[in-house]
Amino acid sequence: MQIIDWISLAIMNEASDLHLVEGQPPRARIQGKMELLAEEKVEGKGIKSFLAEHEQVIREREVDFAYQFEEIRVRIHAYRLQSGIGLAIRFFPREIPSPEELRLPSTLLDLSQKKQGILLVTGPTGSGKSTTLASLLEWKNQTSPSLIMTLEDPIEYVHHSRQSLMIQRQVGTDTGSYYAGVYSALRQDPDVLMIGELREREAVRAALYAAEAGRLVMATMHASRAVQAIHRLINQFPAEEQPLIRTQLSFSLLGIASQRLFPGKGYQNRIAAFEVLVNTRAVQHLIRADQIHQVDSIMQAGQQAGMQTMEMAVQSLMRHKKVEQSAVKEEGVLTHG
Repeated sequence: MQIIDWISLAIMNEASDLHLVEGQPPRARIQGKMELLAEEKVEGKGIKSFLAEHEQVIREREVDFAYQFEEIRVRIHAYRLQSGIGLAIRFFPREIPSPEELRLPSTLLDLSQKKQGILLVTGPTGSGKSTTLASLLEWKNQTSPSLIMTLEDPIEYVHHSRQSLMIQRQVGTDTGSYYAGVYSALRQDPDVLMIGELREREAVRAALYAAEAGRLVMATMHASRAVQAIHRLINQFPAEEQPLIRTQLSFSLLGIASQRLFPGKGYQNRIAAFEVLVNTRAVQHLIRADQIHQVDSIMQAGQQAGMQTMEMAVQSLMRHKKVEQSAVKEEGVLTHG
């Protein structure tokens, strides 16, 4: 079978990810679990033919790019390994889901309406961060006359200008880096700046600068909890810079939504639980004072401000029978009561 055939088969099985490794049978992640898609082994010549336009995988050993398969858009990470070449393929929905379909917390929608500051969406790999951010951006695109600019690597969801002017730039082709793209964007008068991932120190620095310059910055980060995200942001900087970064972050941060996906009755049969942190004055003080370990207690008592811990979010889903306790245990999320 050709790579296109494997992709088609994975889509038919409603997979979120497809893994093709030369010399091994194809596997797909379905309902969060890795399943054998077929017994037939993937041939190296098929992968090489599919990658004919992407010599980087041979020259640089790995490459990321987006691919349009009929109405489905996919993100492909191609990489070399000792036995040949592998492909990790992530599928995105045909249409950008609405906040209602994703059951996004109202607090998150409220924070996305702010004029300036940093709003982070975090979570493990494959937890739906990109989809959440795309949904928020599309909601703003349809309801707010703004200039929205995205910096992505690669571009995952394609937005079309509606009420807003949407400008999407891809790191590596349209701009050299997230860092360079942010500073270039500030000369282009955006109201909203979306950064695909805050994964390097200079990108964090640029995001803080953009927020201080009066822009709404929305970004993703790999962090399983809100507290972990704050630590990761600060610890990217050397110790002598961290007091300044803590001060900047305490003033610029709007909030953090950290999410996990569970098998359930939600969008595409998976449902997200959201931990939500709002940067209140109490949280600002803890960040500046380097007492971030106390933020969890603020979230536990901060329901009036729209906050909740991951445990609180999961317990709510279980009470309303949206997810099963067995699924929660498999994900390793501790619940009490």
